Amino acid sequence: MPFVLEIVIPSPLEPLERGELYDLPLCDIFDDLEDGDVVAGGTYAVPGMIEGCHVVFETSDVNRIMPHILTLLASANAPTGTVVRQLEPDQIDLHVVR
Repeated sequence: MPFVLEIVIPSPLEPLERGELYDLPLCDIFDDLEDGDVVAGGTYAVPGMIEGCHVVFETSDVNRIMPHILTLLASANAPTGTVVRQLEPDQIDLHVVR
């Protein structure tokens, strides 16, 4: 069973910007490790204003992928409050950017 993880980014990124900063680099990581896939993403908004966004991905090995995810967050200057959360099989907050 794959692990499903989510990165929640509390920043008003447009979808294309989220893709450039997070989605595409994640795909590169997964290609390099031959493990993982981005399966969803989206934007949180209230009328007239983007509040944040998220990326959902699957991997077979959380421990192997996490150092790469943390490096990505640092290189993308992820804002304070960004959360990496495991959604399945159990919901667990794995890392919070402080």
